[in-house]
Amino acid sequence: MIISVGTTIYAVYEDFSHFLDPSYFSPATLLIVVGVLVFVIAFLGCCGAVRESTCMVLV
Repeated sequence: MIISVGTTIYAVYEDFSHFLDPSYFSPATLLIVVGVLVFVIAFLGCCGAVRESTCMVLV
């Protein structure tokens, strides 16, 4: 969800980049990065649960 919101914001307002300050896109990029990090950590936790690996679950 976070990734899609960030990507949508970035895609919709990309056409206006020459009118707006470049710092305006920071929240959209931040949402994309946070969403990817959450996805990777959740994926590693699921893999750890399937393999019953306590090390991967703790990540």
